[in-house]
Amino acid sequence: MALIKIDGQELEVKNGTTILDAAKEVNKEIPHYCYHPGMSIVASCRMCMVKVEGMPKLTTACSTRIGEMPPQRKVDGKYDMVVTTNSDEVKQAQESVLEFLLLNHPVDCPECDQAGECFLQDYSFKYGKDRSRFEFEKRVPPRKDMGPNMLLIGTRCILCSRCVRFTQEISGTDEIMVKQRGYHAEIDLFPGQSLDNKLSMNTADVCPVGALVTKDFLFKPRNWRYEKTRSICPGCSVGCNVQIEHMQEDNKMYRFKPLENQEVNQWWMCDDGRLLYHVYGKLNRLEYPQVRKNDQLQRGHWRLSMKAVANRLKEFDPSQVAFVGSGYASNEENYLLQKIAREGVKTKHVAIDDKYPREKDITYKKFTIKGEKLPNYQGAQDMLQSSATFSDILKKIDKGEIKALY
Repeated sequence: MALIKIDGQELEVKNGTTILDAAKEVNKEIPHYCYHPGMSIVASCRMCMVKVEGMPKLTTACSTRIGEMPPQRKVDGKYDMVVTTNSDEVKQAQESVLEFLLLNHPVDCPECDQAGECFLQDYSFKYGKDRSRFEFEKRVPPRKDMGPNMLLIGTRCILCSRCVRFTQEISGTDEIMVKQRGYHAEIDLFPGQSLDNKLSMNTADVCPVGALVTKDFLFKPRNWRYEKTRSICPGCSVGCNVQIEHMQEDNKMYRFKPLENQEVNQWWMCDDGRLLYHVYGKLNRLEYPQVRKNDQLQRGHWRLSMKAVANRLKEFDPSQVAFVGSGYASNEENYLLQKIAREGVKTKHVAIDDKYPREKDITYKKFTIKGEKLPNYQGAQDMLQSSATFSDILKKIDKGEIKALY
């Protein structure tokens, strides 16, 4: 362990920890653009410059690692490193970096879909100057259609290279590059390529500004108007942790975004899962029981409806009744279903719905999309304690062995 001091605050960190990560442990914000914990470190944006005592000039916090020093090299005979993140020199460096990044930027926040969650917007307010000294014509890179789901608005790009590294290191599909050099550098696709892999929309998540945007989320309500609810993606058996962004005033979902979970999906999710909110938003879901009377479905009372179902099931011999669980149901729901079947109705016919065919897994460099599209198929099998499937039950219905199905 190394003993360091950041802005006068002491802490111990593991050897090899970066200054940026150490600062997070004591709730110190060091602004950064190019750094992402899930990808390689390039230290190209220079926004995270800090002062380290003993170093002749400022250094990047994202790439400078902390280690134990021999006694003769410790600062004040005690510290392995002393870091300052808010000195006048550091503030001047941050102002200068932001001024360069904004030279050709259109500052179109009122129409940018990233407004409200944009690092360029936030850092300009916190660390930048209040006006520009640039008096010349700005460079205007073109908009580019990157693929079926992605659009690049080149004027907003700050060349952090996060999107490039994502396609190199996470998806492994290598569609995106930085072409040209210096003043002429810009993000583009390799010739003949399209950003059409099933992880493509993650590039909008890693983009710290509003340059790479999803076509699906263009011109939607502002980010701060949404209520944000943690959930699990139901698209496959991976179980990606997601944030559902929705509005109470119109009872609609507007976006799924991945949430970090290192044990499940890291920081990512697939495009199919991300767009599932369209499907679930259109479902005509039952919110109350319906009872058929005179060939018409009428709204029923919960307790009376459950009693009516129980009475109907009693009309049949237990051997003629079947219960079917689902991979879309929770472990608790499937457990209670089989308990009602086996202990309440006394039937042995318990099965799992299998009408959703299994596809092949789609494997990328550091992410796999599961072919099992039922999110809790394994849990359903474990809780129902049955190898029978809905197809087996249908065959017994055709033979006249099953008369009632729940």
